[in-house]
Amino acid sequence: LLALSNKAQAQFTFTTNNSTLTLTGYTGSDRAVTIPAITNGLSVVNIGSYAFNHNAALISLTIPASVTNYAGNAFYYCTNLTAVFFQGNAPRDYSPSGPSVFWGDNKATLYYLQGTTGWGARLGLLPTVQWDPQVLNQLIYTTNDNAIAITGYTGPGGAVVIPSAINGFPVTGVGSRAFLGSATLTSITLPNTTTNLGDLAFADCTALTS
Repeated sequence: LLALSNKAQAQFTFTTNNSTLTLTGYTGSDRAVTIPAITNGLSVVNIGSYAFNHNAALISLTIPASVTNYAGNAFYYCTNLTAVFFQGNAPRDYSPSGPSVFWGDNKATLYYLQGTTGWGARLGLLPTVQWDPQVLNQLIYTTNDNAIAITGYTGPGGAVVIPSAINGFPVTGVGSRAFLGSATLTSITLPNTTTNLGDLAFADCTALTS
């Protein structure tokens, strides 16, 4: 997931210190951005101040577990950033005593993996959600007008979290009968980007309690 092509890695700028890298900037225009864990044999450990300054194109971001240090204003005013997927532990958020890591990113939800640390219900002003990345392989969806609609589900059930963005597009709807008859589904978490639910979207989900 975090091994990028040479072209993709060329969109990042770094500085080197003690044989580790600090990401200092991003020059690309992709909606979905994955930060590399290793570049030129060195680990990406730090995200510098204003590294993603005012990046209005950015909708989803994946951060590897190698990153352990975040400067304040690292993702300053990425106003369309909807989903941040963390592979590692929570960053420290500097607000209110200093600049927040996600200053001005009011639309974002932060997703974290089971077993990582430092997470509460919120990080600064942003909501956090534990999720299983395998869910992406279990959702069927369509893309239309730069938005995602969930149309089906093939997973084992249990507690399912639908992310707020897939492939750099916001998840805005759950289609008719998308989860119809998912008898093992016990809970569903919908992102705040979702504004449309189709008829019978969760019909006959007999174990669904929340």
